[in-house]
Amino acid sequence: AAATLRQEIKMILADRVSIRRMLPYVGDISGMGSATYRELYAQMGAGIPMESAAETGTLTPIGIDVDYRDITIGRHGLEAHETFLAQITARAGIDWDISMLARQIGDTYEAEFMDSLATLLATFSNGVGSTGVDMSMDDFYDATYEFDLIDGSLGPLLSMLHGRQIADLKESKRGEPAEWIKDESQVSYKAEGYQGTLLNVPIFRSQRVTSDGTDRWGGIWAPGSIAYTMAGAGIANVRGLSHHAILLPELGMILDWDSDSNGALSKFYANCHFGLAVGDQGQLRGRYIRTDA
Repeated sequence: AAATLRQEIKMILADRVSIRRMLPYVGDISGMGSATYRELYAQMGAGIPMESAAETGTLTPIGIDVDYRDITIGRHGLEAHETFLAQITARAGIDWDISMLARQIGDTYEAEFMDSLATLLATFSNGVGSTGVDMSMDDFYDATYEFDLIDGSLGPLLSMLHGRQIADLKESKRGEPAEWIKDESQVSYKAEGYQGTLLNVPIFRSQRVTSDGTDRWGGIWAPGSIAYTMAGAGIANVRGLSHHAILLPELGMILDWDSDSNGALSKFYANCHFGLAVGDQGQLRGRYIRTDA
């Protein structure tokens, strides 16, 4: 059962088109003696091109700013209960079915990752849209224009929007005169997650986009502007787990069971540690999309 659950969770997550698999993974923090992963980089790249020089000419020295981003991991977990009576009276093996658990754990893990990512989008220092105004095609165009003017911004761009923003975008698209903008593949309903592309930008929908009650902050960014790390290999060092525990180093996840005879409950736990951060000149390569909630 443990091996089946482990494999089903991995297959479910591997089978999805998700933002998590499109972001740079900078490494495992296990054994580093800190909960913060420091990624160093030099601000060279496209912003400081090489110069054309004569064969015996002298190059002009440039200054290099060495910078870093700190990615601090945090705990993400859930606890689920089921009473002894519910299990006793249920059809054998049905209530906490392995395949059902795998689907639910996979959904929860992906949703939590999207929640953490959504929090970062609202921290971009620049953006498009207007407070209290519905999202429109103009907003999406404005967001992509921003990247046309950035030196060294690597694509493809990624975007995450709230369902309300997606609905408003569809409404705006309906009023556009050009026939190509009415492409049905771009306005058809799709479940949570990948929505397709618009202006060649993959769009993902998440109801966890940050909201203050008045506005929502979706976002558009170049992949290198946000990276993540997790604690995976080190989970094998955790002590005191039950003999039921299941380890998934690929996700940094620990699954375990317990029982409370006094409360007549069975308990299920899922814990994992990961973190995301904006960096690598990420503020230049990301834009929030702020529109009416």
